[in-house]
Amino acid sequence: MIRSIDDYVNGKLGMQEVDALWIQLLRYPEYYRYLKTQAALKKQYRKNHTPHNIGLGRKLISASTAPWIATAAALLLVFLLYSIFRITYTPQINPVMNEINLLHLISPDVTRSSTQESLSEEEQLLQNAFSLSIAGDINRAIGIYKSLEEDEHYRNTVLFNQGILYYNVGNYSDAVSAFNQTACRDFSDNLYTEQCFWFLTNSYIAIEEFERARETAQQTRASNGIYRNDADVLLKRLEKHP
Repeated sequence: MIRSIDDYVNGKLGMQEVDALWIQLLRYPEYYRYLKTQAALKKQYRKNHTPHNIGLGRKLISASTAPWIATAAALLLVFLLYSIFRITYTPQINPVMNEINLLHLISPDVTRSSTQESLSEEEQLLQNAFSLSIAGDINRAIGIYKSLEEDEHYRNTVLFNQGILYYNVGNYSDAVSAFNQTACRDFSDNLYTEQCFWFLTNSYIAIEEFERARETAQQTRASNGIYRNDADVLLKRLEKHP
């Protein structure tokens, strides 16, 4: 796994190998942090080795290394887009997204050491639902999440993940319901707040509730995060929509 991550960062993997690696990262998310660290180190190395105040001889060296630098920059950009977005868009208003990648599911933070107490029943159910989601057993995963809806401690995670799963199976009305019940602003991480509004926006569009979509797109834009530009583009399209 470590070797595959290193090869990925260094641009040595083909497309099929990249897809296989991301499947492994979904199963073993602890390796995702290592991938991000390696990519950051690669970026820092490239920055530290960019020549400044170049003389004639150093210009020749810079020219010879330019293809490598360009390749590294391209790889880093691909990595960032792949890890953050992994969402396919269409140019049409309905729908904006084809699906929401399962990388956006909130994974349960229920790690225990051998000296600590075992998982609670709720924590075990969260683990099971997350694993079933990744494995593609969506109906069973949704059933488990629904059984946990009344647990205030996990309610936001449960509803957010349900919304993603409903969206991906084309059940957009239930996706709207799940995202609507999620207290988007209560997430401690602003990324989840923004995603919550953005995914709700696209769910509204899928059921042609364009006025509601406009409202949540504005909330997405106000979050001032990674979906700001996408929200701007969508709002301009909605302005032209009757």
